[in-house]
Amino acid sequence: MRHISLISSIIGILILGLLLYLSEPLLVDSSKDFHKLNDNQKVLVFGKVIKEYYSEDSKILILDNNLSLFCKKPCDVYLNKKISAIGKKDSFYNSVKISKILNK
Repeated sequence: MRHISLISSIIGILILGLLLYLSEPLLVDSSKDFHKLNDNQKVLVFGKVIKEYYSEDSKILILDNNLSLFCKKPCDVYLNKKISAIGKKDSFYNSVKISKILNK
């Protein structure tokens, strides 16, 4: 009986993970839209990078629509370039953690 419940729990977790992975990202245009989202929600962000800040192991990109993107190093230089990125909302950093930059 314990084996059946363990197997069904693992299958349930895998199905939920697959649904999260395959879900379509939500388009975020401004910081107002960003604050309405839940944590770890997949988002699609467009904008022109107007500032870049460096820290020990990451880079923070500030877009022209007042959104900030969190990029782990190594991260290319995107200053004054239009980019689109897919990431997840992170309320700890109050930014989007980039998982993939689509175009530069």
